[in-house]
Amino acid sequence: MTEEDPQQLLSFACALKHRYGDEPVHLVSVVNDDAGKTADSRSDADAYLKRIAEQEPGNTAMRMAVYEGSDVSAGVVQSARETDTDLLVMGWDAVCAADRSTFGRTVDAVLAQLPLPVYLCRIGQGLSEITHIHFVIPWEIDHHQGFYEAIYNAKQLAAELDVGITVYTYGEHAHRYRQLFDLVEIDIKAEFKLTSSWSDLQSEFALHLQSTDFVITLAVREGEIGWDDELWTFPTHYADVAAQSYALFFLREDDRKHDDQFLRTN
Repeated sequence: MTEEDPQQLLSFACALKHRYGDEPVHLVSVVNDDAGKTADSRSDADAYLKRIAEQEPGNTAMRMAVYEGSDVSAGVVQSARETDTDLLVMGWDAVCAADRSTFGRTVDAVLAQLPLPVYLCRIGQGLSEITHIHFVIPWEIDHHQGFYEAIYNAKQLAAELDVGITVYTYGEHAHRYRQLFDLVEIDIKAEFKLTSSWSDLQSEFALHLQSTDFVITLAVREGEIGWDDELWTFPTHYADVAAQSYALFFLREDDRKHDDQFLRTN
C-alpha cells in the first residue's frame, strides 16, 4: 500500500481511541523477508512506523513494534496478546482477497485466533473528505456480544467526522433496531432504511453511493449468531460501487458484559 493508506488507518483508530482507556495506540508491522535481509527490513519498518506516527496530529500516545517471521498473522496475534489489545484495526482490500470464500489468509487466521473486535478497513481518502457513513446491520446480529460496542464506534466516528449516518437493517422490525441504536451513548441523527436482501442493498449502493461515502458492515465469525453466508461475497462487491472507503466490523466474542459500558446510564 502507499504510505497514505496506513496513515488513514491510524487516524481511524485514533478517532475511536478515547473509549478504550489511557493505553497507547500500538502500531505494528510484521517483517517477512525471504531474502535474508531481516535486519535491514526491520530498520526500514521501524522508520516507516515512526513517520506515520509523527504525521498524526493530537496528543495520542503511541508505541511501535516490528515482528519478524514468515507468518504475518502470527505476528499480529502475538502483538495483540502481548499488549492486551482491546481493538484491532487492520488494513484490507476486499477485492484483493484470495477468493470469494475468504477474507484473506492472514485475516482468516487472525479472526480464528483472536476473540477481539477486528475492524478491517480500506480508507480511500482522508477521513476529513468523508461526507456520509452507510452502516449495515445484518439480520439477528444484535443478539451477538459486541453489538453495542460496534454501534458506539460507528456513532463516535460519525460524530468525530461531523457527518450523517444511514443505517440499513433487515427484516420487518426496523423500529426495533432504531431503539437499539438509540440505547447506545452519543446523540446523533440517523436515517434508517429497511432492505429485504443483500442483492437489493447492493443495487441501492450501486445507484446512490458517492466516492466520498464510507460503508461499514457489521460481521461475526462464521457459525456465530448473526452470521450470514452472504458476508463471504458481499464485501467483494465494493469494487462495483463508487465508495472508496469501506470496513467490516467483526464483533467481540469474548466478553458478554463488555457491551454494558456503551449503553446510556439514564
